[in-house]
Amino acid sequence: MAIQPTHDPMERIALQPREILRLLETVPLLADMAIRERAVLAEVAEVVRCARDVELFGVGQDVRWWYLVLTGRVEESVRAPDGTWQVVREATTGQSVGLDSTVSGMPSATQVTAVMVTSFVRVPVLDLNRLLRGTGPVSIKLQAALNEELGRDLRAATLAMVELVT
Repeated sequence: MAIQPTHDPMERIALQPREILRLLETVPLLADMAIRERAVLAEVAEVVRCARDVELFGVGQDVRWWYLVLTGRVEESVRAPDGTWQVVREATTGQSVGLDSTVSGMPSATQVTAVMVTSFVRVPVLDLNRLLRGTGPVSIKLQAALNEELGRDLRAATLAMVELVT
């Protein structure tokens, strides 16, 4: 029996790697990477867009993509003890989503939803992890940038959770 492909709510924007590279050059997160290093990332990336209220992934789901917000805004939420969804982080232009699950290989601890029409550069988890585990300059600089981003994300989520319980 054939396995049905997972529904992808994203609209793919047909861009060549050189066009994706131009977009990546505007992202402060990747500013320490040389053009040729960002070009390696652009080769495995694609640009997508989604409508408002689209869930990128939910709690307990495997995250298949690392997302870098180009335009728009998404919210990361957790379910509070009373059953409501509490926003613990907003990601806007230049910020990434799904990094913690992408790097750890663990299912998502948050639900991520677009709160407006949002466009992304996204990279398949397998390709991102292959790049992160390499030994060349692109791997080292990408690791440094993503570790810094992950630290900011975790601090923001921790502070949001502290506010929820106090």
